[in-house]
Amino acid sequence: MRRAALRQGSFSQQKALDSLFRASRGDPSNKLLQHPNSSALSASFATSTSKLTPTSVVTAPLPTASPGSTAGYTSSSPTLRRTSAAIPNYQAVGLPSFQDLLQSYRKNLGSVTTAVGRLTQGLLKGQKSGDEQSDSSAHDAAVYVLQSSDGLLELIGRADQQQLALTITAIAAGELKPSSEALEAIATQLEALLRSADFDPFAVSQILQSLSVLGYDPEPRLLDIVARRALAELQAGTLENASEGCVQLVGALAVHRHNHGEFMQAVGDYISSKGRISQKPIQLLSEAMWAYAVLGCHHRRMVDAIMQRVLYHIKNCPPTVLSQLVCSLAVLGHKDAITDVFLGAVSDEAVRCIGKFSAEDLCNIVWAAASVGHGSMIEAELMETVLRRMVLLEMHKNLDSRSIVNLVWSIAKADHQSPKLEELLDNLAAEALQQLDNFMPEQMSRLLWAFCVLRHYAEDLWIAVAHKVQPRLHEFQAHELSDLLLGYASMVHHPGVLMPHMATAIKNSMDDMQGHALCCALWAMAVLRTLTPELFEEACGKLASRDLSEFEPQDFERAFHAEMMLEAESDRLRLPKVKLPDWIRNYAARAWQDRIYLERTVSPLQVEVCRTLGELGINFELEKTSDDGCFTVDIVLLVPDRPKLAIKADSPSKFTSNRPYRPLADAVITWRLLAAQGWNLITVAKHDWRLHRTQAAKADYLQSRMAESQQLIVNKEGSGRIGHIDAKSNMEAKMIEAFSA
Repeated sequence: MRRAALRQGSFSQQKALDSLFRASRGDPSNKLLQHPNSSALSASFATSTSKLTPTSVVTAPLPTASPGSTAGYTSSSPTLRRTSAAIPNYQAVGLPSFQDLLQSYRKNLGSVTTAVGRLTQGLLKGQKSGDEQSDSSAHDAAVYVLQSSDGLLELIGRADQQQLALTITAIAAGELKPSSEALEAIATQLEALLRSADFDPFAVSQILQSLSVLGYDPEPRLLDIVARRALAELQAGTLENASEGCVQLVGALAVHRHNHGEFMQAVGDYISSKGRISQKPIQLLSEAMWAYAVLGCHHRRMVDAIMQRVLYHIKNCPPTVLSQLVCSLAVLGHKDAITDVFLGAVSDEAVRCIGKFSAEDLCNIVWAAASVGHGSMIEAELMETVLRRMVLLEMHKNLDSRSIVNLVWSIAKADHQSPKLEELLDNLAAEALQQLDNFMPEQMSRLLWAFCVLRHYAEDLWIAVAHKVQPRLHEFQAHELSDLLLGYASMVHHPGVLMPHMATAIKNSMDDMQGHALCCALWAMAVLRTLTPELFEEACGKLASRDLSEFEPQDFERAFHAEMMLEAESDRLRLPKVKLPDWIRNYAARAWQDRIYLERTVSPLQVEVCRTLGELGINFELEKTSDDGCFTVDIVLLVPDRPKLAIKADSPSKFTSNRPYRPLADAVITWRLLAAQGWNLITVAKHDWRLHRTQAAKADYLQSRMAESQQLIVNKEGSGRIGHIDAKSNMEAKMIEAFSA
């Protein structure tokens, strides 16, 4: 009936607007209009502590760093010595105080007496409160203003900064969808107010953050005007509640990714001054540091001052504040003596009060410590405490996709070993499987990469990711495609029907790939036997023009291995041979051969196998270099008429860390390339060898493997295929068949 009355003109436009402005200006019970240092809004700003979104890189740059950044983990394996950093989830950034403000609108609508507040209450709850007549007039005004384009535009044109902030914040809280014309009008009115009216940093901050919630990005020119006006007020000393206001403005600019260097420097200087830093609430300092981190603005003096202030009060800091602070350090890459002390204190506090920290807070702290490289005993204790708690309380069920990725990445980077690690990784893989629809492309590739570094294989997850990626392949950036392919190749898991689509995407993305990403893609396709001479030749042309700074040493190793695998495949299929650019090939070949020479060691497993061979009366030679100098053969058996019969004693690092101990790409590459040179390999894995406790049992096992090898040779010579006579230990035989047949 009210809407009908409005349409019939029984409630005039002017009366509606007058009613709205009277309500917003004259009602002393409207706590949301009072100064931020008092009442409900004060509590919102003062006690705000948001769930942090590191990444996680974010994320981590994350801040925007891919698994090729130098901030990441380095494995001893040449296959996985690439680095990766997690990325903070910038999508959820927004100052915590503003999120609290939105919640305050939603939770306290019954006590809000402004017309806009009552409208939001009506939209969300369908209820009224207080005086019926007052509610009626406010409701009529609000319906007219927010459901009529003309009414909303007229309201915007007459509003001051506070009224404009209230209106747009209520619209954002009520999840309304104003027209683009209305949003443009808000931006225009804000610009006009900035040039003429008094400056209210809190209202301006609300407006900018509400615009972000509504999906509107103001022009950089408007954001520059905001920053310059705030800077002028700050320098003139006329900015009321300058610290709080500046932090809110920095946060609002961070939401829109606008870094005004002069303003950011001035605010950092202001906050970190000795007379002020001790008077600021720690939550406010935490929000300031996070906003600077989001913008990539590194004010070292401010960061050190904040850390020193927090150290004196660390036992009174809420877990979410500590989480936010350490994530800010990681995103900024801030590393000095104070950082180590601070991270140690936070880690110690987390261990001491582990029950107060949520699963997300724990993930954030672990991620930040791993990102900064804080490798202390306290961090190791923290990691172990977190792992055990995650397993015992099944806290993995409380993690979102970002936290799952960051936790697995952190464990990989810290290279932490724990009795509970395998169980936790199984749980995280299962949880990731459930949430896979929520994963962003970069998170998928990073998750597989981290599991590969830990050598933990979850087949269902690899299969599910392939199914999810295929319809979303267009969303992946070039380096993400390379990283995803690397994850499949490292575990020697063929992605099935996804593979030709990925190969096409890689081919089309070569111009956008840096040297390291292109080398990884070539290596991965060679491992999965999908690299063609034509694609390799095209990639070599791209590599020849790349700058040396785009490569890491292991990238040359991968490219060299890709060439050798393609050459072996070309010999088998009688295809044309393609070589790497000379400068890359010469450098890679020398580097790889030097590495093989320097890493020639005799493992305890080799010693045990040799002892058993001696008891069997079989002569052998240790650590023989292959003809091309690119590989060493662990044990060559000196058997008449069998010149290239050898034993490959593979260590646990060549297999997955969890059962059934699947061979990794490192092992498969060696087997395949040695087989291409005519070697007949008897693979002896440590996990099989240790099952035989007595020396007699080991001798029987070795004899059975040698007999199996003899039968394989007979079958190969007779039928052109490799056969099997024993399923007792056929994992390696299956892999040899797959890659040598």
